Amino acid sequence: NGRGWEAAGVPQKHPEAGYRALVIDCRGHGLSGKPHDPKAYGAEMARDVVRLLDHLKIEKADIVGYSMGGFVAGKVRELHPERLRSFVIGGSGWYQKGDYAIADLTGPDIADSLEKTGDFKLMLRKFEANRVPPVSEASIEERNARMMEGNDPKALAAVMRGWESFAVPEESLRANTVPALAI
Repeated sequence: NGRGWEAAGVPQKHPEAGYRALVIDCRGHGLSGKPHDPKAYGAEMARDVVRLLDHLKIEKADIVGYSMGGFVAGKVRELHPERLRSFVIGGSGWYQKGDYAIADLTGPDIADSLEKTGDFKLMLRKFEANRVPPVSEASIEERNARMMEGNDPKALAAVMRGWESFAVPEESLRANTVPALAI
C-alpha cells in the first residue's frame, strides 16, 4: 500500500524536483477495496492505474513500482505503453506464465498459505532462506506485520490467485520502446 512510499518521503520530495507524485493503494491493499475474486487483480490493477490517469486527465506519466507494484508497472507498460514516458521497477522483475511468483512458490501456494494461516510468514521464510547471515524470526514477524497491516488475508490470497494475470509475453518485453529502469 501507499504508506511505505509516504514513510520514505517520496511524495514530499517530488515537488522539489518538479514532479507530482501520486501514491496509490492498489486494490486489495490499504484503503482500497478488497475483493475476494482473483479475476479482480493482476491486469485489472494495471488498468486501475490507467483509470486514475484518465480521471486526473494525465495523458502520460512516469510510473514507479516496487515489489508487486513493479509487476503492476510492467503490466501497465504492456497494456498501455502510450500512457507512459518511462517506467521503473524495483524489487521485482519480469513475470512469465508458469514462473514462480516468489522464491519457489507459485501464486496459489502463497494463497493457500495465506488462507490457512492468515499471514505471509511461509513466503517470507522461503524468500529469505539463503540469506547470510540468516534472517531472524523476529525480523520475519516484523516484516509480516507491516505487510498485513490494514489488509484482508482473503483479498491478499485472491491477489496471489490472480498472479498469472501479471504475466507479460516475451515478445512484448522485447518490443518495448518505453524508457525503462530495473532496480
